[in-house]
Amino acid sequence: MITQGEFLTHGNDVEASGMYLPYSDDADLLPEEAVELINDYDPEGEVVLATVESSGKATCITFTAQQIGSTPKRLFEESIKARQHIPVIPNTLVRLKEFIGDIEPGFLVFLREENSEMILARAGEDEDGDMVATDVIHRVHVDYWENFETTGIGIR
Repeated sequence: MITQGEFLTHGNDVEASGMYLPYSDDADLLPEEAVELINDYDPEGEVVLATVESSGKATCITFTAQQIGSTPKRLFEESIKARQHIPVIPNTLVRLKEFIGDIEPGFLVFLREENSEMILARAGEDEDGDMVATDVIHRVHVDYWENFETTGIGIR
């Protein structure tokens, strides 16, 4: 999603930042029709690009794999190999191997990715002994991903 009004110009060049929305959960600023497009697209073969004006009006374009020259799945796999994206799904238990600032090593629950930050919750045990996310939330820059290892365990 690209938000108009947040562009920087350098001569004839325009620099715009975008936001990746894997689902429409964070798309509350978009019109309902745009949210439906995001919910209904095929991530194996399509990409939806939404441009949002300051008034809230959105223009959405759906690109197919034939138009972009590769499938989103392949692009995603390539970005993981290049360490440009975190290959972790929400509610996965991860282990922090060493301190990051004042965040102690141990188990955390990967909640989501926001721009260049990972949102993680400290993991704890509930009364049944199951691992759960606690209310202790940490925001960590994605460059620190190498300090974590995945356990493959999903948390409910």
